[in-house]
Amino acid sequence: MANGESRMANEPNNITVDVDPCIKPRDRDIEERTFRFAARIVKLAGNLPNTATGRLFANQLLRSGTSVGANVHEAQDSPTRKDFTWRINVARCEARETLYWLRLIVETKTMAADKLTSLTVEANELVSILTAIVKSARKNMQSVKPRLASQVSRAIRHS
Repeated sequence: MANGESRMANEPNNITVDVDPCIKPRDRDIEERTFRFAARIVKLAGNLPNTATGRLFANQLLRSGTSVGANVHEAQDSPTRKDFTWRINVARCEARETLYWLRLIVETKTMAADKLTSLTVEANELVSILTAIVKSARKNMQSVKPRLASQVSRAIRHS
């Protein structure tokens, strides 16, 4: 490219990714937030000491911390509400596990608490958000069942 020309969006070398219009903006926010959380966990794991304990913490953090975003991402393509709720709940559990490992890192003085404060706050916020999503999804599933039952009984009566 010469003289500051920019590539068009449909050129193959462009790294811009189109956003799926079927995904609500709110859903993209939690997906992006958990992705950024996972990236921060990866960086933290790389900065833990190269000791047996540091490696253990790094491995556990990598598993639980990156799983949060992976499960939220997978939930976006769930075929059913039940599957969506299950995946978001798994993400919530993984976020809680990540909090456990962060707390243990501080308690064992493997890393100073002040270096983990913002990550711990973010993990707590993600747990709260994911808990609210699970509760809302479960409530929505319960409200669908009575409506479905009445629709089925009406269909049977009219057939």
